[in-house]
Amino acid sequence: MRLVQFRTDQGSRAVAIAGEDGRTLAPLSGPGSVVELATLAIREGRSLSEMAEQRRGTTTIDYEAVASSGRLLPPVDHPDPAHCWVTGTGLTHLGSAAARDKMHAKLSTGAEELTDSLKMFRLGLEGGKPSARREQRRAQAYGREQARGQRHPECPRRPVASASRL
Repeated sequence: MRLVQFRTDQGSRAVAIAGEDGRTLAPLSGPGSVVELATLAIREGRSLSEMAEQRRGTTTIDYEAVASSGRLLPPVDHPDPAHCWVTGTGLTHLGSAAARDKMHAKLSTGAEELTDSLKMFRLGLEGGKPSARREQRRAQAYGREQARGQRHPECPRRPVASASRL
């Protein structure tokens, strides 16, 4: 399901489900943003697609007419832009895409040929995220060691820059 935010002919906000043909939009009744729709879905314990289907209207409008009149809005936004960051993969040009592709290809080679950065990346892929219990024990041990002025082997101290060196 593709959701689209747009402005109506009257200028108010609306959300619609894009038709399978890519030519029509089926406006939803109620929320004027995807964030509002998601908030309702969370509140009612439903999925976003269930909530959208429940609110789908019976009329359709021309997708191209909305797009060509400049009424399309970003896929997700927030009334206060400081509370919404839409980010991508960081692949903004062919060079960065090629570099990432090379990195993933290199990961399949032997560990002795990897740079330190790629070794760390591989460890993260292979080890995965530590269990919550292990992280809790590690944080507790770190707190005790810090209180005694010692350090836990898994929690190395980072050097602190002094004001005179800044």
